Amino acid sequence: MKPVLRYLVFGLPFYLLFLIALFPAAQAYRFAAEPLAKTLPELNLTGIEGSIWTGRAGMVVFRKALLGEVNWQLSPLSLVFGKAKIKALLQSDDGYLQSHVSTPLGGGNVALADIEGQLPLGELLRFAPYLPVVLEGRVSLKLPVLELGADGRPLRAEGTVTWHQAAMSAPQALPLGDLQVVLRTEADGQLVGEIGDRGGPLKVAGTLQHSPDGSYRINGTVAAAADAPAAVKQALGWLGKPDAQGRYRLNYSGKI
Repeated sequence: MKPVLRYLVFGLPFYLLFLIALFPAAQAYRFAAEPLAKTLPELNLTGIEGSIWTGRAGMVVFRKALLGEVNWQLSPLSLVFGKAKIKALLQSDDGYLQSHVSTPLGGGNVALADIEGQLPLGELLRFAPYLPVVLEGRVSLKLPVLELGADGRPLRAEGTVTWHQAAMSAPQALPLGDLQVVLRTEADGQLVGEIGDRGGPLKVAGTLQHSPDGSYRINGTVAAAADAPAAVKQALGWLGKPDAQGRYRLNYSGKI
């Protein structure tokens, strides 16, 4: 075999693999910018370093909110099976969020596993509809399973979401204690969350139900603990008339 032909047969494939292994993440992001803008027009990454397989973006901005920096590791083997499997860590001065993410290359549901993190509630409320009150505290997540549909709606969820040092600072200062939701997925695809307190001025017990069509319902009761501040007991009066045990009934429904 001639030397040139030998190089093409044996050397070129290894050279191509070398180029792919070191393909710059910044260049890959430029290639993906246009299709990414169609699906997530409010997402912007800057300060991109490293390769497409292992890299970081020094600044992640979504809906004009600075989220921090993100580090990722992309599994090359997953691409062979038509999926992108990524281990990602988002961190800022105020918190962090990490997860394993898997999504089909052609688009579809997004599966997240081993989600763990803690963030200020204010950061999360930037992505929520306007609320007429100011809420404070921190939110921690420990979700072994979370699956999102192509429209962003949750399809499956397992784990806990905890609101630590929950409080309302306006229109009135109210400490609410620690509140928690334990999530599970029923056989019919309905998500169920058991809502409760973890001690503090509020006694909360309820259930959140979310259907695949986006409809939700919250049923439960809330009451003031015996040692709750007078302001908390007074504020609960806004909910109406309590039952014989001093509990106020909660019943909300809607669609997202």
